[in-house]
Amino acid sequence: MRMQIKPHFFLNCLNIIYSLVNAGRYSLIQTMVVRLSDYFRYIFRTTDSFVNVEKELEHVENYLQIQAVRYPDRFIYKIRRDTDTKNIIIPPMMIQTFVENSIKYGFSNPIRDQLKIGIRVLEEEEIYSITIRDNGKGFPPEVLKKLQEKSSLEDENGNHIGIQNTLKRLELLYQNRAIVEFENEEGAQVHIYLPKHQVEKLL
Repeated sequence: MRMQIKPHFFLNCLNIIYSLVNAGRYSLIQTMVVRLSDYFRYIFRTTDSFVNVEKELEHVENYLQIQAVRYPDRFIYKIRRDTDTKNIIIPPMMIQTFVENSIKYGFSNPIRDQLKIGIRVLEEEEIYSITIRDNGKGFPPEVLKKLQEKSSLEDENGNHIGIQNTLKRLELLYQNRAIVEFENEEGAQVHIYLPKHQVEKLL
């Protein structure tokens, strides 16, 4: 996962900083550099198989703030915690992967003036539920079909490899007890269900 950081993300960030320098927006440059440093620090220092969900959410929000500089006023987001998150652990970069997908494909919908991204963490009786949704174009039909059928997404261009790797990690770490569901409903929706008692054993 660490080796698959897309170069264009890093280069885009450098271009943003360059533009901010030309515009003399030094305060925003400082903010951007700090957020970018935190972004890579999380990726390269997170060597454990699991992290607290709150750390992942902080990382995701940092990523979204970086994108907000890149796409000013073009999207909004909301992170909703409907439970105490201190004892919930998840694989690192799990939520991040699906949020990146929302950013990448959400802006391809010409109908929407503003992309909306929502993240919700909920504790239920036997599971922890995490939902990532957006109001973008949704998953392409052929991709959604493969996701729902649990078919391989990998292609020669490396598209959707992040999602494919995340699904494989969940399968291995939770021994096929984690469930991920995909649907299109006013945009793309991803529902992740983690077995509560198995997660507690890993604490």
